[in-house]
Amino acid sequence: MISELTQWPAKLEQGRVLAEDLVSAHSFVLAPYNKIAFVGMGGSGIAGRICKTLLERYSDMPVVLVDSPTVPHSVDANTLTFVISYSGNTWETLDAFATLVKREVPLVAFSHGGRLEQAACRLHVPHVQLPLSLQPRTALGVFLGLFVTLFCKRGVKQLASVVADWESIARQMMPHCVEEGWFKPALDFLQGREFFHIWGVSDDAGMAAYRGATQFNENAKVQAVFGAFPELAHNLLVGLEQFTVRPGVLWYQTSFQSENMKNGIQALHDMLHTAGVDLYKVPVFGDTFESQFFSTIIWTDFASFYLAKARGVNAERVRIIEELKQRQQSSGILVEV
Repeated sequence: MISELTQWPAKLEQGRVLAEDLVSAHSFVLAPYNKIAFVGMGGSGIAGRICKTLLERYSDMPVVLVDSPTVPHSVDANTLTFVISYSGNTWETLDAFATLVKREVPLVAFSHGGRLEQAACRLHVPHVQLPLSLQPRTALGVFLGLFVTLFCKRGVKQLASVVADWESIARQMMPHCVEEGWFKPALDFLQGREFFHIWGVSDDAGMAAYRGATQFNENAKVQAVFGAFPELAHNLLVGLEQFTVRPGVLWYQTSFQSENMKNGIQALHDMLHTAGVDLYKVPVFGDTFESQFFSTIIWTDFASFYLAKARGVNAERVRIIEELKQRQQSSGILVEV
């Protein structure tokens, strides 16, 4: 798997090229719309969450995330919608796709094949063939390169240099990331924990932390649970008043915070220290919000891989998810698209 993780620069470039091809073939993706929607589950949906973070910083375009087979009524004919399923066979996404087609919502479908590609071709919905990745979660670089390029072309000029900056950060980090010893402080903190919190700052590195929780779950097979600050400070702390196993928190943030947020974060960290909660701050690299945000994603990919290695587990397979999909398939779930 580590050879796949080193392909971040190449995957970002693959995504950029796919965006260029998409715009050339289907100019409607540049037309003005009232809203943007991303439809996807799991690794296929995380790109939408990250793009929402970026668009909310630099655009007034509302962004809707759909991680359910049920599509909100707000997703309508004035909503440019991206339906993403790497496998093309995710039943929740196929259900949503069928609803969107009936509503005549402007759509683009993305998959490596599967029933989504078949349905899109049959129904004359534009479809983007995704390049082969080891797992859906390792296709994130392609999605990010694609969507950041696309939204730049749609007029979000603040994103103009982001893909190139991300490629540069990835290349700078790779010589360190392939050295397991570079992650020793983090592995010392995480080793032996079957459960830990992953907390990120909302509207900052929050979605990088969410991605982190999924990566540590899927790669290292640990119970990593996501929380967002400052909301978590209002309702997720009381369980830390009394414990038998010392809790651990993996913390995600960039350096781009308001003074109130910085003070609130420091107060929380001081309280965690007093309460006897272990805290590890994920390192950031770069001098822009986008580069620091992105660097935590790359760091997490490798840290979760090395934790899997230390735990003696297979970082690639997700047996329990595979078993659930088989059970769902045999349970009688039917999708008509």
